[in-house]
Amino acid sequence: MNPSISAVENLEVWHVSRAVARSVYRLTKRLPFSERNNLANQLMRASVSISSNISEGRGRATTKEYLRFVYFAQGSNTEVYTQLLLCRDVGYFTDADIHDTLILCRRVDQMLTSLSNTLRAKIAWQENQKKKPKPTKK
Repeated sequence: MNPSISAVENLEVWHVSRAVARSVYRLTKRLPFSERNNLANQLMRASVSISSNISEGRGRATTKEYLRFVYFAQGSNTEVYTQLLLCRDVGYFTDADIHDTLILCRRVDQMLTSLSNTLRAKIAWQENQKKKPKPTKK
């Protein structure tokens, strides 16, 4: 198995973000037909994008690239959260309908924030290591 694939499968945030997508897919089936090609489509694409960006970033060659994709995942997660609230605001869903999915989105946000902090620290450490003088041979 590809090391990047097994590494992403070990990330809890990847599993939780997939739970967000599954929940969004269930919810969008309940949207009015008039929203199926608009809001439903956008919600589904954004929800899938969360775990997709996590895995794509994990498969990249550098920590900086990985971090970039974690930021994309955070953006998609925030997009899903906002669109669910909008669906509630216009009467498509109740608070109870979206409660569990919003909790999952908040959890993903916390985990992605933690992951991005870890990756930024790793990048800083790597850059610091590049600046250190190399020992000279005698």
